[in-house]
Amino acid sequence: MKIKLLRRDQYSRAIGSVTTQKYKYIPFIKTDLSQGLASNGYASLYTGGGAEYNGKLDKLNRKIKRAQNKKRGIWSNGVDGFVDPATYKKDIKARRGER
Repeated sequence: MKIKLLRRDQYSRAIGSVTTQKYKYIPFIKTDLSQGLASNGYASLYTGGGAEYNGKLDKLNRKIKRAQNKKRGIWSNGVDGFVDPATYKKDIKARRGER
């Protein structure tokens, strides 16, 4: 496994890229964790301030769109009615009267 630190966010959390070997005996074939999550339908794309994509934004978008079309993972019920985490958080804060 290889972890590449991209930066630290405003809370000093590490923002990084994680890759693993896909096959134990073929070391040059790597799997990017974010790409795998997106392909299997377990990711939505955060586009807020400070977002990092390690130069792979287009690839991530394509994989998420494909997962949506194939109704994989969180997209199994389609995209209608899906609320991304950033929107959900904003709605909760608005209901509480927070900023």
